[in-house]
Amino acid sequence: MNKNYTLSEIIEKLFKMLREYEHKAIIESQIFNLSIKQLSYINTIYNLKNVTITQLSKLFKVTKPTISNTVSRLIKDGYLMKKQSDKDKRYYSILVTEIGSKIIRNYEKSHTLFAETLLKVLSKNELKELSIIFNKMMKNLVV
Repeated sequence: MNKNYTLSEIIEKLFKMLREYEHKAIIESQIFNLSIKQLSYINTIYNLKNVTITQLSKLFKVTKPTISNTVSRLIKDGYLMKKQSDKDKRYYSILVTEIGSKIIRNYEKSHTLFAETLLKVLSKNELKELSIIFNKMMKNLVV
């Protein structure tokens, strides 16, 4: 018997599945000392390329000391590094190291595998419709 799930149940199940794919990527990368939140920070820094503590604090809506402590730990562990500004020596950018980049590539690969698993059951028409619906939702989301 196939159950018809509510939208809330679908979202809940999808998030659970995504976390399982991320967890598998963490195990395969042997990065047992990183939380999903820390991975999220590294991933954001990786995608923004050149970001400051202040920008991260605003982006994640946490205090500067909170983000600074997390970033310091990730620097100590070799996932991030600081780069002093050439223009103003008082400012530092946060960058992802090669080790951090490798982890994020694996982490992003888990997202791709998750999406491929979900989408392989849909026809081209259904994929097109789903894309239209998701894009409509994304344009109207307020974060």
